[in-house]
Amino acid sequence: MSAQPILGFFEGHRDLRAPALYTAARADFGQATLLPRLAYRSKAFADLEDESVWTRGWICVGHHDRIPAIGDLLPHTVGNHGVHVLRRPDGGLAAHFNFAQHGGCRFVPHQCQTGKKTSCFYTSCGHSRDRDVIAAAPDGNDVPEMYMFIGNNPNKLVPIRVAAIGTLTFVNLDAGDDLPDASFAEYAAPLRALVEGDLVRIGRFQAEGRFNWKLLGKVATDAANATPSMLMSEEEPAGFSASDAADAAGAPLGVAWIFPNLLIRVFHDVVMTSIVQPTGLTETLETCDVFARTVPDDIESCIAQLTELVRRDQGEAESLHRTLAGAANPSPFIPQAVDDSPAPREENPLAWSFQQMLIARVLARHTYIDQPLYGRPGRSLNAGVNA
Repeated sequence: MSAQPILGFFEGHRDLRAPALYTAARADFGQATLLPRLAYRSKAFADLEDESVWTRGWICVGHHDRIPAIGDLLPHTVGNHGVHVLRRPDGGLAAHFNFAQHGGCRFVPHQCQTGKKTSCFYTSCGHSRDRDVIAAAPDGNDVPEMYMFIGNNPNKLVPIRVAAIGTLTFVNLDAGDDLPDASFAEYAAPLRALVEGDLVRIGRFQAEGRFNWKLLGKVATDAANATPSMLMSEEEPAGFSASDAADAAGAPLGVAWIFPNLLIRVFHDVVMTSIVQPTGLTETLETCDVFARTVPDDIESCIAQLTELVRRDQGEAESLHRTLAGAANPSPFIPQAVDDSPAPREENPLAWSFQQMLIARVLARHTYIDQPLYGRPGRSLNAGVNA
């Protein structure tokens, strides 16, 4: 975690862990509002999310079919933490914190402390955008680009748990959570085929918009004209909505939303997974992988249609964000001048269930280990030594 939880999380005079702040948002469906407006633009709230959401459960980081060879490396930034997944010699997966959490910098540069991810030529870290997968050398050995991820001695890296459902890959930075739930695969045949690995990858693209990451799932299920057949809960962190407009051109049959950052849009012959990743307080990156039961005759046209759908959803999210929190990207170095008026009512039941889970995580208190991460038994006492 990048902040000191014992000091609390505050935005001006507001205690972000005060239950009273979320009274309206925690009401029953039909009465609940969206989160307080500051939750969509506050650096302090983003730090609280890192403490209570990104580091406290299973997070989808990509598809492991993109790292097929021994030693291939998939980077991903989870909240404010740089991690990677490696293909092991036995064909399995291993995941670790990156050797260099801050891009190899001797200190975190001022421009990397703003809450907005920056492009860094060196590595993926808690303050930078992720680079693409890094392929190992033909003999399976490391290539120079991997150094800031794994160092000279990978045995000294701090491991994290990794699990796969089909090609979907999840990591958990918290040692005390359960494995990801695969039950969402029971709700649509194409989704079940994805989990079982029966679909063929046909494309991949990214799209980015100026909105807070929490709004995308709500908008995606709104845009699908979907009615929920399953809501999220702590016991079942996957929600699914079946569309009542499936016959409309381009409308998905349904949308699955796996807490917190995975969306799966299911079409007749195509399944698209979207990994949602905050790249700023008011910026969000959506990484989309497209799979099909049978390869379409015109793949480019198919990808173009899906890209248009994603950008349309992101446009709606941008509009909603402006309504909730304004359009400007705020400075995190001063208290946010955020409208304290009541937020609009939450009319999407699946988004409401997501919101209840997020608030529960935000308000939860945890026991902390009074020991440096790299000071665990059997590990180097010097976090900077990896030789």
